[in-house]
Amino acid sequence: MILQSYTYNVKWYTPTWKRFSTIIGSQGMYQTNKNVSGAQTVLVPDATINDFGLFAVTKYDINNFNFSLGARYDARNLDTDNTSGFNYNIPAISRNYDNVSSSIGIAYTIEKALTLRASYASGFRSPNLNELTSNGFKLESQRFEVGDSNFKKETNNQFDLNVIYNNDNVTIEGSFFVNNINNYIYITPTGNMVPSNIDPSVNVPEYKFHQSDAEITGGEARLDIHPKAVKWFRFETKYSTLVGKRSNDYSYLPMMTPTKLTNTVFFNLNNFRKFTNSSINLGLLSTFDQNQVGENELKTAGYSLVNLGLETTFKNTIFTLSANNIFDKQYLNHMSRFRSFEIVEPGLNIAFSVKIPLDFN
Repeated sequence: MILQSYTYNVKWYTPTWKRFSTIIGSQGMYQTNKNVSGAQTVLVPDATINDFGLFAVTKYDINNFNFSLGARYDARNLDTDNTSGFNYNIPAISRNYDNVSSSIGIAYTIEKALTLRASYASGFRSPNLNELTSNGFKLESQRFEVGDSNFKKETNNQFDLNVIYNNDNVTIEGSFFVNNINNYIYITPTGNMVPSNIDPSVNVPEYKFHQSDAEITGGEARLDIHPKAVKWFRFETKYSTLVGKRSNDYSYLPMMTPTKLTNTVFFNLNNFRKFTNSSINLGLLSTFDQNQVGENELKTAGYSLVNLGLETTFKNTIFTLSANNIFDKQYLNHMSRFRSFEIVEPGLNIAFSVKIPLDFN
């Protein structure tokens, strides 16, 4: 497969007028996809995609208030060729999608320590090639996927609320969102085993893309304790959760992220010779059971992983050593497409990085 993408992004930061600061811009993409002849299977058809976007965002500051207002127009033209592979044929289609989106937000700062933010925005997403044209076995997911060339564009309306309190010793942050999506596209198992188009003697699980109105709600909370009098110590805990349901029958959507809780302790070390800003962190990532699953979707047991990290600076060079899942625990990630095959995630993962700043002045 040969994929070529050409993108552009133009922004104009207009001169500040009174208390208004405005950005006007345009984004676009021209993309071509060509399958190489003789491939065992075809993942997506030969296609040409043209994207065009035009947007404007303005902010207004007065006293402790900050207001923002934005608007955007998007358009996509998608054309595919009749594409054939080994036991695989995808008819040509031509689709056009466009949409006008907008957003409005307000932030209020109370005595520099407490900030309240609220926003309301609409959005847009056009169906991708996989969702529109799939009708065969996919090697990367080991399943037979069926799309729908008649899918409509996705549009949504989302409300966000965020509260943050910050002082010399503690940071407390909480956020909540409600996202109503029209024509939400998702893939789910049918519960059927069907012959593979690559080898009809082998039966493989069938998955179908569907479209339905949906509501996704969720929130995050964070507590960061960093006592001013104890500079060598810091503790952070983060909690996140979300629930996705279809609007017509309130049944659960598939492939929703399970609830997670992360606790991390940081120890700041004294400078040693030319080594500065050194710290050690020890974290526990707890992922809860995911029992809120779609029809024919498997539930996933929760798990906890212990992570360890070390960072130091030598002169201007930053060295980082991290070890994730240090006890090499076996677990299944609910968001993995290989979960249904009982393929576990990687175990102990050690990474070392070096960050060197370059100054050409």
